[in-house]
Amino acid sequence: MLNTNDLLDKYKKTCLVKTFSDVLEQSSGINRELLIGDIDEEYATGAEMAIRFWNLMDKDIPVEERMPIKVYINSYGGSVTAGLTIIDVISMSKTPVYTIVMGAAYSMGLEIAICGHKRYCYKNASYLFHEGSIRTGSMDANKFKNLADFYKKELERTKQNLFKYTAITEEWYKEHQNDDVWLFSEEALELKLVDEIIEEFIL
Repeated sequence: MLNTNDLLDKYKKTCLVKTFSDVLEQSSGINRELLIGDIDEEYATGAEMAIRFWNLMDKDIPVEERMPIKVYINSYGGSVTAGLTIIDVISMSKTPVYTIVMGAAYSMGLEIAICGHKRYCYKNASYLFHEGSIRTGSMDANKFKNLADFYKKELERTKQNLFKYTAITEEWYKEHQNDDVWLFSEEALELKLVDEIIEEFIL
């Protein structure tokens, strides 16, 4: 009999893609599932290569007949740069990409969740909107200014992402940009961060 850890390992090997090597193991495309947790460069690279690989597999299949890629999200956020990479890849994918928030879509997790071609969440999923922060460590004033200027540009990109994919307006953004805004699924639906709250698995 398999114990819980054995079952988890088996599930990861057969269903979840975290690196490109996992993609090659399931190149038949039976399961096209990504799990987004802490968002970093490794996750971004794995997601990019996986989604691009599945698009390559589908190149001779009409878009409407392609098997969708399901991106499951339970994330407390992470790197803005890595998150923007994943957003770019989802946006470029001709094969449909569904984003499904299981638990948390906080910070950059929210930004990724809203750009799916179809966007779902579990009933008790939660979202966090905030502007984030930068970690500077020991840095001289000039380098800090350069980093701060770059970070402002990144934030502008995430802001435009919100305007593009949701019902969030410039007025709403200005009102809440200095706050941590926590939302449950029903509130996220009102702001069009998600298309549908699901109570059954998407198989």
